[in-house]
Amino acid sequence: MVKSFVTLTDLSASSIDTLLDRAQFFLSHHHELPPILKNKIIALLFFEPSTRTRVSFEMATLKLGGKVINLNHDQSSLTKQESLEDTLKTIQAIGADAMVLRHKDDAASEKWAPELKIPLINGGAGKKEHPSQCLLDLLTLKQEFKELNGLHIGIIGDIKHSRVASSFIQIADRFKIKVSLLAPEDFLPSAYKNSSWSDLYQCDAIMCLRYQLERMEGVIELKNLIDDYCLTKDRFKHFKSNTIIMHPAPINHGIEITTEMVHHPQSRIFKQMELGVFARMSIFEYLFNQGPWNE
Repeated sequence: MVKSFVTLTDLSASSIDTLLDRAQFFLSHHHELPPILKNKIIALLFFEPSTRTRVSFEMATLKLGGKVINLNHDQSSLTKQESLEDTLKTIQAIGADAMVLRHKDDAASEKWAPELKIPLINGGAGKKEHPSQCLLDLLTLKQEFKELNGLHIGIIGDIKHSRVASSFIQIADRFKIKVSLLAPEDFLPSAYKNSSWSDLYQCDAIMCLRYQLERMEGVIELKNLIDDYCLTKDRFKHFKSNTIIMHPAPINHGIEITTEMVHHPQSRIFKQMELGVFARMSIFEYLFNQGPWNE
């Protein structure tokens, strides 16, 4: 059966731990990486904008000895009303060995992965899933704190429209991670309870999320958003001394987080980006049954 990587909830905690351990292995051996993608061609199908995810998948592929083809919406026959199914099966028929798909449809990867004969990686699906980002977030936390069990993570920002938050919240219980959420009511899913800044001050990590400004017209005044929900130096003084700052980016500087805090000594934002390459290497190893997955 062909493996795909659609959601971390499909994997056991031990399998996720192995992915994290292998990502750490690749980081530790970055000067002598195994050519596990030699003679493999990975298709990157990004039908929504992306910098970090697309480039890090490309970098992971190249560093593991593979080759990449890129396809975006404007360059594809989707502009001629071709169906997504036909596009995916075309890339498969032409000879790609795996594909990474980003799409606005929440269920795109979930729906089409079982229909393909090659692995499909979810590179971001609507508002629902971003499993490779979740993996690199867990890797960042594990590097910092050694153990995931018992951590307290605060998430602040546009939680309602964030696939990053959705993926993390879904997997947190599996590692006994406590999650506290803080957002304007219109940006918090109705199923979740809102916290306060005093709750977040007890967190081990604070994850800021971009407010999707295109959705905000008439919902909340930007000044009120900044005054009430922006991570500032003054607010961060109330956090624990070892609390780290995270953000999946892109960043709206001065809205959900100040520029000063992006570059704060406790910020791990650019470290997350670095670790994303190695987390995605571990996904490729898993999908192609290399390393411990072949034992």
